[in-house]
Amino acid sequence: MRLILALVICWPMLGAAQLQRADADALLAAWLKAQNEGDFAAYSALYAQKFSGVKRAGRRVKRYARAGWLKDRGAMFKGKFTVEVEDVTARLSGATARLSFVQTWASKRYKDRGTKLLFLVLEGGQARIAREEMVDSEVLADAAEAPIDPLRWGFVVESGGEPLLIFKRGIKGACASAPKLISRSPAEARCPLQPQAEGDLRGKAVDLYGEDGRLCRATLKAPQRLVKFQPHFGQVQAWSERYTEPQIIEELMEQADTSDGFLAYTIEDEGSCTGAHWFREAKRPPVIFASAQPLSGPEADAALKALRALEGWRLRQADFKRFKAEEGHKGGAKKWDIYNRNDLSATRYQLGGEAFTAVSVSAGAGCGDFGERLWGLWRDQRLISDPKHPGDLFTPKGLIKIDGELFFLEHERLSRPLRGVYEIREGVKINDYDCPC
Repeated sequence: MRLILALVICWPMLGAAQLQRADADALLAAWLKAQNEGDFAAYSALYAQKFSGVKRAGRRVKRYARAGWLKDRGAMFKGKFTVEVEDVTARLSGATARLSFVQTWASKRYKDRGTKLLFLVLEGGQARIAREEMVDSEVLADAAEAPIDPLRWGFVVESGGEPLLIFKRGIKGACASAPKLISRSPAEARCPLQPQAEGDLRGKAVDLYGEDGRLCRATLKAPQRLVKFQPHFGQVQAWSERYTEPQIIEELMEQADTSDGFLAYTIEDEGSCTGAHWFREAKRPPVIFASAQPLSGPEADAALKALRALEGWRLRQADFKRFKAEEGHKGGAKKWDIYNRNDLSATRYQLGGEAFTAVSVSAGAGCGDFGERLWGLWRDQRLISDPKHPGDLFTPKGLIKIDGELFFLEHERLSRPLRGVYEIREGVKINDYDCPC
């Protein structure tokens, strides 16, 4: 029965009705008014019955279905706070719309700023919020370092069967020729750019890297305007029922100046670049890759024990106990990290005579069921990640030493230190607007 309900939750019933810009603007105005006036009933009424949300506050990340979201926000409404938005953009697609803006949230003791996304659907003829996500959150008391120059260390993505080297998110500039649709799910389209639109890097030599080190040398060939994201199912349905391919392409390319758009380069390679995930300007000093050993048996048990000693693990365990009590689960798993759909990763890295350990675990499906995740990094026996809220699940695929700094790597993200604590700092992970249930 739970599976059937989950399918219903994620399957928006889209008819011929169209969601207009005026509807989206009115909902946003009502959403702001309800929060700034402390009207929780009005706020709750704006959320669709089929809803999922991602809350970020600094490094803290929580995921909710509708009931959990409103319970969390109900507690928030007991205090006074203000919400301000700027740089609002709206993308309409049939009976759905996506609002993107920069949000500043402030209370007496806390203030943050970041990109907020609202995905809207029509429910009972009214615009309602089907998904909400705080994409990034900068606690305004914290000073962040400048992002890494991609020529120092950048990411490679696959597009239409070939590697593209990513240089930045959100680009402007007209296409040099007609864009092409690569895929509908994930939604992906791209076009060549005039080089002068974003600076001309053609002919620059780069080295491409995989998990085991350098793979090949290549030359930057042609700048591209790439749009790529995972659309909400309702948007895919609207495309299939009412849109021609040129209309889909036009809608996608309108989002190039948002976080769904990338400046990328094609390459001419001088060897096999298969399996490349990262790149670096060839003239720069070489990168040192740590040797990696996946842990199993007693060593993996010891790594999990270290993770269980963290305050963040204990906080999640308390949430798990409350979940079991509320759901009436008297038996089954006693620890949250071995609950349904457990996934544990533990790896030891050796670099320059030092040992580093990376541990991550996710458990449960979320979406009304329990679901949590936690990760930690250790340098010898010293914890170097946040003990409570390290952020989104991070499972390294490598550790490198680059210009004297140590970076832990995933294929699409990296973790580097801020004031001695490793955080997820850079990446090209695509936005996911679909219902996860």
